[in-house]
Amino acid sequence: MKTWIFRIVFGLNLLISILLVIAYLSPVFPPDDWWMLTFIGTGTTYLLAAHLVLAIVWVFFSLGATAFNILLVCLGFNFLSDTFQWNYPDTQSEVDLKIISINVGVFSYKKENAESLLKKILKQNPDILCIQEFYAVPGFNAIQYIKNKSRLRHHAFYPIDENYGLIIFSRYPILNSELIQFPIDNLGTNGCLYADISINKKKIRIYNTHLSSMRIQRHLKEIYNAGGKAIIEEQDDVLSKMRSSWKKQVPMVELLRDHLNQSPYPIYLCGDMNSTPYGYIVHKLSEGLQDTYRSKGKGLGFTFRSNFPLLRIDYIFVPDEVKVISHSVPRMLESDHFPVVAEIGF
Repeated sequence: MKTWIFRIVFGLNLLISILLVIAYLSPVFPPDDWWMLTFIGTGTTYLLAAHLVLAIVWVFFSLGATAFNILLVCLGFNFLSDTFQWNYPDTQSEVDLKIISINVGVFSYKKENAESLLKKILKQNPDILCIQEFYAVPGFNAIQYIKNKSRLRHHAFYPIDENYGLIIFSRYPILNSELIQFPIDNLGTNGCLYADISINKKKIRIYNTHLSSMRIQRHLKEIYNAGGKAIIEEQDDVLSKMRSSWKKQVPMVELLRDHLNQSPYPIYLCGDMNSTPYGYIVHKLSEGLQDTYRSKGKGLGFTFRSNFPLLRIDYIFVPDEVKVISHSVPRMLESDHFPVVAEIGF
């Protein structure tokens, strides 16, 4: 009996180890041609956890196998840092800028949902608020509500149609704003809007980004149809949806990366990237920037409530030269995404 248990555990361990090594390669290969690597990389959180469990299990069989599992996890230290952090806010430094980024899930097309979520967000007192899947709910002027209830007097709005869009609110004057045109058909709620903002004579550029969605939420079709506009493509299964999404994301990221490189001002990149931190998409976008979660996050930091738990797909990236004072992900349940909140010191 002990021999059979040993063989089963050994075979399982070997399979999971191979998958983890493949996951470690996923940031190098773009998912339009290497989508299976990205798919395996998406499960890195689970693969790392499985190796830690197996390391404990092997204590009863082989200390060498325990050491092997721990070593394999340590070899992916960067991936581990993208999965779990244990930082504390810097209470001694002065906060110069507070940013919130959230995908509001078109407020589920409900006025009471929109008002409840915005009330909680504005209690955080942000200087800049980036919203993806913004929706002008009939009977509720969300833009005016935000301006009346906060110090966010300026805004830039990109309407996908007269109701949907990306929007940036700012406490400080917006000097210029523009939509980045992605070369993709049927973008739906996806896109990128940037705004140049003047903060006490210091100019920065804020990007509010929503990359192609994975569409893995079961209820999304009903929600979008309820709003009178079905923008989700019908596909057979979750894997097909994710593969289609990643293929669209590659040209989006290449165009956006070129735009970031040409920015005349320091870059603050916010949004719903619809990709985990382990793959090509996020690694490409975050080059030369610091992830506020890695700098000051605490715990697992997941941002998305879905059929696949523990996914971190929403981010705030800031220049390397600024100081991240705090990073948090408040649990607000009105959307399938949690807001990402970051405090910055110049």
